[in-house]
Formats: sequence, C-alpha cells, structure tokens
Amino acid sequence: MSNIRTVQSIYEAFGRGDIATILGHLAEDVTWEYDKAEAGIPWLAPRRGRAAVPKFFEALGAVDFQQFQPKMQFESGNTVKWAQRRELHCEGDRQAGRRSR
Repeated sequence: MSNIRTVQSIYEAFGRGDIATILGHLAEDVTWEYDKAEAGIPWLAPRRGRAAVPKFFEALGAVDFQQFQPKMQFESGNTVKWAQRRELHCEGDRQAGRRSR
C-alpha cells in the first residue's frame, strides 16, 4: 500500500469513528503532534507512543465537525501532506460558529 493510500485509509477510519484501525497503522513509538504550541487546546497536546493517541480522539469529543472534506494530497518519499476543509464548533468556544480551515 502506498503512503498516500495508507493516509487515505486512516482518514476513512476517522470518518467512521474506527479508532482501532487508525491505531493499527501507527508505530508503537509514534510521535503525534502538530507544528504549533499546545496553547491549552486539548487535541493539540503532543503525544508519544501509540497508547497515548486515543487521548487525542477523546479530546475531540468537545468538537462538533460540521464539515471535514479532503481537498489535496501530496506524497514525496515517506512524507504525505494532506489538506482538508473543515468547519467545526467547539464546546466552550467564546466565538460560536468559528470556522477552522
């Protein structure tokens, strides 16, 4: 399976809420993080190891996805870049209706 197909299957599993399939694609020593500081946003907290990744999905319980649509995928060697359009609402967000893209 190509790297881009692997990422596609992970996003498909996310859409189904199939966390076990996502975890099955990850290395035991995975580093799960974003290129931003945590800033007190629970789902942006860096996580180390496959066992820590479910906490990311637990944190997403505060997020109501209105739209989550893949737009572009790029693959170069072992690197896959994925762009998507997403619109979401967060519990406790002072800016109701805030969009994230």
